[in-house]
Amino acid sequence: MKLKVIIGLCLFCTLIGHTQEFVLKTSSGLSGILYDDLNGKGTIGFGGGLGVGYTYFLNAHWGILTGAEIAYNQNQYKLNTDEVISTPKIDDYRSAFYYQVKTTGYKEDQSFVSVAIPLIVQYRSLISNKTEFYFGVGGKLLLPTNQQVSASAATIATSGYYPDLNLEIDDLPNHGFGILNNWEDKGSLSLKPSVLLSLEGGLSFSLKKGTKLYTGIYADYGLTDLQDHNSTKNLVTYNLNGLDDIAVNGILAANNTVKHSKYLSAGIQIKLGINFKETNKCLCQL
Repeated sequence: MKLKVIIGLCLFCTLIGHTQEFVLKTSSGLSGILYDDLNGKGTIGFGGGLGVGYTYFLNAHWGILTGAEIAYNQNQYKLNTDEVISTPKIDDYRSAFYYQVKTTGYKEDQSFVSVAIPLIVQYRSLISNKTEFYFGVGGKLLLPTNQQVSASAATIATSGYYPDLNLEIDDLPNHGFGILNNWEDKGSLSLKPSVLLSLEGGLSFSLKKGTKLYTGIYADYGLTDLQDHNSTKNLVTYNLNGLDDIAVNGILAANNTVKHSKYLSAGIQIKLGINFKETNKCLCQL
């Protein structure tokens, strides 16, 4: 029994005897949603992030990094002019119809904050006395907040098509069908968590004993969509009491406007690494 305890202590000392590192991180670059567009064009804006991490080095070259990161992400999306988005609805007389929305000059400024939990395998190698090359590959779990949407359009034309009667109503503003000019609105919609493929690489420089400055580039790519593909909403809401209270639902909430909506972030990063190591002797070394 005593021998087993000593062996266990020796194994524990072997683990904590390896170099470990606390990491502070900042990053900047393109950061947002990579749209596979059906009815418009989405562009990724500039974003940035902060993070803290912990790296456990298995040996002189290999380590495992985890932690938490927070990032600001933004996009702009422009819908094709005269694109018609149609969704099924029920009117106040319980009759089924298709709610049709056609716009000119429609665009959205979009933004959201995300938290990511990384698990990265890192390789490092000396290229000079105080300089190392490093490369990391792994994955991240992305947890986004709601997307904030600021929408505007030169015109929004809403109509109701009743297939049973082969009738389209487009000039009944008291029942939500008509034209709005110079329309603006703000709203928010939920995004789904996503799994990311993550790459990073660059150089690290020893500043003083136990402290390193990391400089390099990074890229995070979403393997799953942020959009809920089960949504049956239109671009804007239907209000049977009039046009004035029509509100934005958003491109990602609208039916059949976007095929894929995957996260993408790429740019430069700077990290400060602070090394620490257990130096006390263990019982098995006495």
